[in-house]
Amino acid sequence: MRPKVLEILPCIGLTATYVIETMFVSYNNKNSEMENVSYGVLHGSVLGSLLFILYINVIANCLQFARAILFAADTSVSYAHENIEYRFDVMISDLDNLNDCFKAYRLSLNVSKSCYILFPSSNKNAENVLKIGTEPLKKETITKSLCVCIDCTG
Repeated sequence: MRPKVLEILPCIGLTATYVIETMFVSYNNKNSEMENVSYGVLHGSVLGSLLFILYINVIANCLQFARAILFAADTSVSYAHENIEYRFDVMISDLDNLNDCFKAYRLSLNVSKSCYILFPSSNKNAENVLKIGTEPLKKETITKSLCVCIDCTG
């Protein structure tokens, strides 16, 4: 992640001097040995929040066809096309791009909390499977996004 961080920092006016290279833990008046930090930032730091925003916004740039709706840690990806086979081909391509993007930035996605929904519901018999990496996404008919219930059953 460090090279990616170093690419992003100049975009927001920061330099590498803001990135912590080493750290130690102090507990009960005892200090651990100094260790190298290969990735990540201190929990609760302003830099951590800023980098989260930058990384989350990178997601939209990973998508070639679909549209990303980003709100805090909730992300929705949508694509519309009348031909279901084409729709799946495009989404498979974009989900592959998204997975590559996550790997490049050392981000993780909880696939067990991820799903997809098809509109109209007459597409419910489509045999294609969408995956993130090798993990299949659950196909749902009803889901929630930002406290809004989305139902393809009509």
